[in-house]
Amino acid sequence: MVIETALEAFEESGKLRFTLSGLDLRVGPHAAMSVALAIHELATNALKYGALSVPDGYVDIEWSVEDQKFRFVAT
Repeated sequence: MVIETALEAFEESGKLRFTLSGLDLRVGPHAAMSVALAIHELATNALKYGALSVPDGYVDIEWSVEDQKFRFVAT
């Protein structure tokens, strides 16, 4: 939910230009704020300079936990 909420500002006509894939995870408030800020920065940069700067562009976001470490990938 943190990721979806952070990306709401980047919707276009109800179309979210992100694909999201990952398990539902519970995190504390500090981790949630860090994730939200990182997602917002990612989306802003994609809009200005990357995939979202073209009409059909999109961003894939995937996260997981491996060996008790959070893994985050955006392409």
